[in-house]
Amino acid sequence: KESGCRAIFYGVESGCQRILDESLNKGTNVEEIREILKRTREAGIYTIGSVIYPCPAETAESRKETLDLILDTHPDSAPVQFPGLVPGSTWGDEPERFGFKFTMSRERAMRYGMTYKIKLIFPPKFWKPLPYLLDGRDSRALMTETGNFAKELRSHGISTNIAHDMVLMADKMSMSPDDFHKHSMRLFYTGDREGIKNMVETINAG
Repeated sequence: KESGCRAIFYGVESGCQRILDESLNKGTNVEEIREILKRTREAGIYTIGSVIYPCPAETAESRKETLDLILDTHPDSAPVQFPGLVPGSTWGDEPERFGFKFTMSRERAMRYGMTYKIKLIFPPKFWKPLPYLLDGRDSRALMTETGNFAKELRSHGISTNIAHDMVLMADKMSMSPDDFHKHSMRLFYTGDREGIKNMVETINAG
């Protein structure tokens, strides 16, 4: 904080130790995560704890553990994302082991995944279908679960839309991160080219 650190983005992914160990191979400990998130907030640094939901082998119990961790630590933002397959990752190299099943050839699915466009302006349920199933669930089912988890966090006053880069841009606009998010979304939703131009110029000038 004293050196000028404004925000830190942590890949929390899950609040369930079983999921962290068996599905994610994170090498992290839930209690360490809890302590780090709390200490970062106490230091006055904007704290972001991202979550992957649902993970492979997710259960109602593991969902509750992740929810409880986020509610207990109450990071400033907790972006929620569905699981993605990336070449070179454990999930990408051994998809069947983790419950993934391709809906097209493996080679085509990997190419599709590497060019997949995440459209943050819209909820995930409006994004293009994923080229795989997870534990028998298709894209719509996965994205609905992701969206519902994010919605539950927001109902407790936790933002799910802000990452560290947005915090820095908000500073340049002399806005809070939440206000900047609303402002930028309004500009893009309405296609306000002049407003977008002014916003970009203000940020770059900072």
